[in-house]
Amino acid sequence: MKSSQNPVEDNQALALWYFVKECNFKCTYCKIGRANADRSMSRRIRKTIKKRFKALTNPPGDPLKESSKIIKLLKNEVGKKWSIGLTGGEPFIYPNFVQLCEKLTEHFSIYVDTNLSISARVREFAKKISPDRVDYFYISTHIAERERRNQVEDFIRNILLLKEYGFNYRVNYVLQPTLLDRFMKDYDYFQSRGVTLLPKPFMGTFQGKRYPWDHTDHEKKVLLQYNPSFYDELPIKSRGIKCDAGKYFVRITPNGKVMRCVGDKTVLGHISSGIGFNKEAEPCKVDTCPCFGQGLLKQPIKNL
Repeated sequence: MKSSQNPVEDNQALALWYFVKECNFKCTYCKIGRANADRSMSRRIRKTIKKRFKALTNPPGDPLKESSKIIKLLKNEVGKKWSIGLTGGEPFIYPNFVQLCEKLTEHFSIYVDTNLSISARVREFAKKISPDRVDYFYISTHIAERERRNQVEDFIRNILLLKEYGFNYRVNYVLQPTLLDRFMKDYDYFQSRGVTLLPKPFMGTFQGKRYPWDHTDHEKKVLLQYNPSFYDELPIKSRGIKCDAGKYFVRITPNGKVMRCVGDKTVLGHISSGIGFNKEAEPCKVDTCPCFGQGLLKQPIKNL
């Protein structure tokens, strides 16, 4: 599996395409999930999805059509081995997602950030997309929402299907504070089914505490036991340090705007008019790096 933490190895470059805002989950610790939990908001989201994607052939802004612009722009960047990260929202919610992946993988490798809940499209993906063209699946467990939907077993079957077809993947388990007491039980159950969970730090405020900094020593010990690279995934101080984001890493928004990275919103261009990639590493403009800084920053860094 290619590492998500080192996109510049061997001139590897990553375009993170945030191409769909919608998600089908209602996770309380996620902004989109909280909006979905509001029934009126949820209805508006469903209407938006229907309006954007229902039986339309390449409408303006449709990802399948817009992908041609991205392919052309990235192929012009000679000397870089591009991978396209597909994220959202939930990528599989897009009805033409498999067709989009077929088109992109003719030119680049991809990675997919997903909750892996839409089983029919997961099966279609596994049958039609070569594992050799997929760097990895970055799969989120969201166990409470999964149980609410009565889809834990479906989730496990989808993971095992990807494993059967030879796809690389990691299954993340966000250690939101309310889940700390049950994580080891969940870990053991999933392990008994052939799936390894990787605890991921929760980043946010809960009951007056700031996470991941306010984890107790015991909680940190558990995190390190089940995820030895836990500290590598913590936020890092980055302001002023030269970084290859904008050169080997860009973020593409749903409207086609191209930014330097997830944290630094410096606009480099638009997929319709061109991208002015950085020629050299440039100083980071944000206090805390929320993305791939471990592999992009040009000097030793310190976790917060």
